[in-house]
Amino acid sequence: MDLSVLTWNVRGCSRKQKRRALKNLIKKHRPDIMFIQETKVEALSVFEVKRLWYNTVSDYVLSPTLGSVGGLLSIWNSDFIQVSEKFVSRRYIAIIGVCKNSGTVCGFLNVYGPSIDSEKEGFLVEVLDFVLAKKIPWCLGGDFNLILDKVEKQGLSVNNAMISAFRNFVCSAGVRDLPLMGGSTHGATIVKSPRLFVWIGSSYLQILS
Repeated sequence: MDLSVLTWNVRGCSRKQKRRALKNLIKKHRPDIMFIQETKVEALSVFEVKRLWYNTVSDYVLSPTLGSVGGLLSIWNSDFIQVSEKFVSRRYIAIIGVCKNSGTVCGFLNVYGPSIDSEKEGFLVEVLDFVLAKKIPWCLGGDFNLILDKVEKQGLSVNNAMISAFRNFVCSAGVRDLPLMGGSTHGATIVKSPRLFVWIGSSYLQILS
């Protein structure tokens, strides 16, 4: 079956213009699951989330912003997945449930990684331990604030140690990087952010393909 996962670092969704842009994006692509990073909001009502979605069959989890930094929101189509577990932290939201069309238990993790280099390796260890402990197929998405190759940051200095740490994370998690439509371009600076990873096990790829 087809699975559509949409991920966007919205960089603040408290303003009407941003919410309108987010709503239009969701309406255009009609994803099964939506990962949103940097909401920069402390709370969202059910009514506000429902207004963003393209149908009435939706559920969501919010990780509130810390001051004016961060914030995560995951929304999903309840016709697609029956969620049984939800985990919320400052840096990620995880949902686990049964994909209704296949009966497969899967996990979906929405990430917003730290921007400070000294915090990044510890964050990767935390996420890796969480993912491996569940022993299920995963889709990991969001903004890790990390790159896998220096060409992703043309025009900026890169931290080779962080590139290596991120590559090791991907290998240890048993996931592969998916090509995305679009990306972020800022003048001469090109950054692949956000991104999606999927488990490389064949049974899960059938769900995601």
